[in-house]
Amino acid sequence: MKKAINKHKAYHNVLQRLRDKKAIVEVESKNLKIAYTSLKDDMRGPVFQLSFIKKEIYLAYNEMDSLK
Repeated sequence: MKKAINKHKAYHNVLQRLRDKKAIVEVESKNLKIAYTSLKDDMRGPVFQLSFIKKEIYLAYNEMDSLK
């Protein structure tokens, strides 16, 4: 009987450690999602600037080409 109780306690401890690890992984996953969203927001400005610069270069190239 004592052996069964000890085995049950051991299983309970393992289960609790797995629950703790699961909670940590869930928190880390949420933090990664937040960081990714923040990074995407931070990148919007440079992406718009690059698009504008590309358009300006294209317009300048066409203007130069028309002067030939």
